Amino acid sequence: MTSYQSVEAGDARDAGDGEDKITVYTYGEDAETHLGARCVRGVFFGVAAIMLTGLTVVSLISDQAKVRIVSSLASTFAKSSSKSSDSSTPEWTLTRSGYDPLGYFTDSSSMSYEFLSGYEAIVEPYAEMELYLPDFKLSDDVYYRWSVCGSDGVTDCRDGKLWHEDGAFSQQSVTVPCAAFDELSVKVTKHSIGDDEQLGAFKGSALCMYVRRELRDLIADDLALTMDTMYTLYSTEEKKGQKKYGDDFHNSTYYLQAHHFNAAWRDGDHIHEGLGFLVQHIKITNMFEAAMQTVEPSVSMPYWDFTIDVSDGNMYPQDTFAFTADTFGSITPAADAAWGYTYRNDSIEGGRIPDGRWKDLKTDYNYKYAHFDQISSNYGYLRAPWNANPSPYISRFSGYTTALPACQDHYNWLKDSTFVDFMSDSPYSPHASVHGSIGSVMGCDLMDPLREQGLFTGEVQQNKFCQKWSFLIKELYRKNFLSGAEDDGSCGYEHLDSADGQNCHFVCNKDVEAGSSSSKYDNMGLQLENLISTQYTGSVLTTAQYNLFRDFICDGDGAKVFAGDHTESASPADPSFWPIHPTLERLTQAKLLAGGFSDVTWPSDSVNDYVCDKAQCYETDSVTGEATLDYKAACCYGHYENDQLLDFITPDKNSGTGETNKETWDALDPTSSDYGMPYIYSSFTWDHCLDSDSLDFDYLLTALKEGGLASSSKTSKNKGSDSYLLMGDDSVNRRSKRSKRRANK
Repeated sequence: MTSYQSVEAGDARDAGDGEDKITVYTYGEDAETHLGARCVRGVFFGVAAIMLTGLTVVSLISDQAKVRIVSSLASTFAKSSSKSSDSSTPEWTLTRSGYDPLGYFTDSSSMSYEFLSGYEAIVEPYAEMELYLPDFKLSDDVYYRWSVCGSDGVTDCRDGKLWHEDGAFSQQSVTVPCAAFDELSVKVTKHSIGDDEQLGAFKGSALCMYVRRELRDLIADDLALTMDTMYTLYSTEEKKGQKKYGDDFHNSTYYLQAHHFNAAWRDGDHIHEGLGFLVQHIKITNMFEAAMQTVEPSVSMPYWDFTIDVSDGNMYPQDTFAFTADTFGSITPAADAAWGYTYRNDSIEGGRIPDGRWKDLKTDYNYKYAHFDQISSNYGYLRAPWNANPSPYISRFSGYTTALPACQDHYNWLKDSTFVDFMSDSPYSPHASVHGSIGSVMGCDLMDPLREQGLFTGEVQQNKFCQKWSFLIKELYRKNFLSGAEDDGSCGYEHLDSADGQNCHFVCNKDVEAGSSSSKYDNMGLQLENLISTQYTGSVLTTAQYNLFRDFICDGDGAKVFAGDHTESASPADPSFWPIHPTLERLTQAKLLAGGFSDVTWPSDSVNDYVCDKAQCYETDSVTGEATLDYKAACCYGHYENDQLLDFITPDKNSGTGETNKETWDALDPTSSDYGMPYIYSSFTWDHCLDSDSLDFDYLLTALKEGGLASSSKTSKNKGSDSYLLMGDDSVNRRSKRSKRRANK
């Protein structure tokens, strides 16, 4: 047996050198009850003794000392567990070392996954698990042995122990190399300390399952391990990784290609701006997580609930927990935070990651898709064709310009009453500004001449408009007004400390379209008039003034104003991309637990019903090379019920790969006995929203489930590019606009 040692306040030491994992708890003089380990939000670095109401707990695990805070669980366990089969069986479950027990097994009032019914515990794959017995007291003259075996209760057993000695509780943890959905048997025996007599026994069933936790809830060791595992995917070549970790390994470039190949085409965004956004991003995230687990099978994808940061007063990413040297690297503030990155104050290279394991992370080159002109960028990087960022580094141009979504945004989203509203809203207010605030924009000062020409009434309007610049350019690309620079090898840059030396520009389409006497170039001013709202200009502009915007884009410095990597089709190039969309999936599962939707029907007619923002799109003829505008089902591919990801592997734009949208939607349903995801979320609570914004998510979800609160219908909300870009009138009904467009066909 591994030796152990009781520790006093302020004294953290190794508890043995063996492989068995021992946890030692030391309590104050008056403490008699083993209350159990409790974590609080936040991660503690280093070793310290934390005093809380006269109670000190130090967890010793092999060569590392980890600090835990213990608080009273009296209120938590006032409610009896529904898992105990009779009164003689004490309340128990298993918990991952260093974490609270999951409320699904300790609190009968907790929102829970339907398929967990009948299980007493979750066993997390390859993770240290401990026995949790909240009623075990220091005064009890007993100890417990326990084992986790295969479902037959006999094979593949691993043994653990829970005991106390000299005023301290100790654990011998168990690590099980199981796979998600493996059923396991747990047996616990109670023994007398004096003569080792067995005094009782009880058993139950456990399910192997990953648990996704909020980023800052990870203990320090697990946070570092998760970040290191992600970094392995970014720093390892594909073939070397597969040789070392197996054929299921893929590096970050593989998943960046998946996202880019599905988002960058002229005919439409096949994973954003439509009903498929949520499930398509769940697919890509789960693929990335599976690759992480080939490297380290104990980790799962954390989620980043950015509303916690906003509730704490940190509305901008550079001030949040997600952007530190220990997480995804810090963000270097712009010299003038109100303007963001400008050529007069900052350099392009200043937007690179300055510290931590991700320091100076570079973007990928577009080797695989270079022969697809449509999805190639100006400087040869794997970036959007509408993004002329010349920097070889992952770029974050954050300032105090675009705020993160807040509790109110998520609260309102949960109130959506119909499936179509909920799915079509998901890309926008609950999520979009996360990417915009991190990536942001470089070079808004280059628009000073436009302000001087009267296109903006002031600097405020200029800056607000500039923050939406990359989305405006994307719209012009999708409407066939422009393309990236010609791929003739002439693109390059001399230096990145000014706007000089960047010689790649947008190529504006001056072809005369069939059935028209004017060119796309001639008509761009009219298109800009439709896209740019007076809330950005400050006044009504003339056609001649809108043509000045066109000249800036086609013949001026328009290409030198560009977005950071988070704000475009290649956003997974920035590793902070990955924990964002699980936050939306968790909200979706809460919505389904609260009753979901009376009708889950995916529309199939993109012309008469909402499927995606652009039911009419340009599609390039593979033979003639001409782009024609028409209503086509393919415009909304990726957003129908049975759509897959476009085949980014072969690559083949006319084929799909992986699960369908419906398969993914069905698999994530927590009310289904056929739940298909290999993970669960650790909880469905939003206490921070109640504390900071008086938004009671528990009340909302309960009321929705009981039908006592009418969900809101967003039929009057303007969706799509106008909402995301804020270029048009937000009061205009997106569906009404589509109806008018159909009438004018």
